[in-house]
Parts: sequence; C-alpha cells; structure tokens
Amino acid sequence: MSVRLWRASRPHGRARWAASRVVLVILAGLVAIAGFILSRGPLPAQAYNLYGYYQPIFPTCRLVNNYSVPGNSTVNFTVNGNCGVPSSTLQVQAVVFEVTLWSGSSQGFLTIYPAGASRPNTATVNFAGNQGMSNLTEVTTGGNPGQVSVYNSASTSTSVYLDVKGYYDASNAGPYGLYNPVTPARILDTRFGTGTCSPSPCARLNQGAVTNVQVSGNSSLAEKPRLRPRLSICDWNG
Repeated sequence: MSVRLWRASRPHGRARWAASRVVLVILAGLVAIAGFILSRGPLPAQAYNLYGYYQPIFPTCRLVNNYSVPGNSTVNFTVNGNCGVPSSTLQVQAVVFEVTLWSGSSQGFLTIYPAGASRPNTATVNFAGNQGMSNLTEVTTGGNPGQVSVYNSASTSTSVYLDVKGYYDASNAGPYGLYNPVTPARILDTRFGTGTCSPSPCARLNQGAVTNVQVSGNSSLAEKPRLRPRLSICDWNG
C-alpha cells in the first residue's frame, strides 16, 4: 500500500496581493467606524444623572403576587429596596416590570405609573372579563420615592402580579443602554384611524395583515429621534 503525501503550494503573488487588499479594506472600515464613534465624543454628563443604565435582574423576581386590586381603585407598591432594586431613589431611574393579571367579571385596563404623579391617559394592559393578560412596561419611581401605582379601571377587582426584570441605574455604567423617559402618548388607534401608518390609513388589521407605524416625531417623542420605544399594544376582538 502506498500513501501519497500532498503539500499545498504557496499562493501565487497575485493571490497574496488580493488577500492583502481585502485585509486592508477591512482595517480601513474598522478605522472609519472607530473614528465616527470617537468624533461623537463622550456621553453627556447628564446621561449619568437623568437617564440611567439598564441593569438586568436574573432570575426574574416577583414583587407582587396575586394582589387583588379593587375596581376603580389605585394601589401603591414599594419597589426600591426589593427584588434587587437599590433603595436609593437617586440611583434608580426606572424599573422594568412584566405585569400579569387575571380579571374579574368586567372588562377594563390597568395603568402602572409613578406613585404620586398624575395618572396618564393610557393603558398598560387591557383585558376582557375573566381573562388572563400580561405585558412588559417600564416605570419611573420618582413621585412617592421608590413606589409605583397600579390603577384598575374595571368595576370588579383584578388579581395583579408584578415581576421585576431589571432597572435603570444612574450611578453605574453598564453595556445595556440608557433610559430616556417620555410622557406616555397614544400614537396609534385603529378604532378611530388616528396615527401615521404605512399603508395609510390606520385601519383595523385583518388576519395576517401588517402595518408600519411612525414612532419618532410623534407627540412627546419628537425630541428623541434615536428612541427605542416600549409599546403597549391592545387587541380588541369582535
């Protein structure tokens, strides 16, 4: 039995030149990207004071477990100092919750907002009677220090669960992004055709349909062109 040994030949001069050219192009691109980032300068000082860096909490911590919020009522819950969220109100700019509910016999919605602040005219999660629903929301904890309010619009009590996913820390820089608070605003309502949609107009979606909604430039979002919005979506059937 014979074995043939094979050695790869060295690349020809033209192949080596082409490979070197590719490497140079890649390096030039990286240098250009780095130059663009550096040209924008460091984050403004107020970013550390006003917005906060996102700090995830793992595993998710249940802050409120099966609390019955009476109909047409508001209940406050203390967040700071619980579930790994720092107690300092200056340090915590906002908290990320997954809110889950089981409604009573009447339909309605929950609104979660900073305790002590005026309740916004928006819903965090909508529900029908005897229905379980959930949604993700971000809430500042500034009004009554360290607390959030849960408002139940239904005429019957609603069981509420609040799971803490993370928080925005103004004192500790992290790799997860900055929180930029805005006043909650309704930018789309297909029931009344309000909003800016493509295709136009903003109409009720049929099964399998897709519509694009303009976010930046709407209402209180106008001054936040690089916004990454947190949306609350309600599906009204029937």
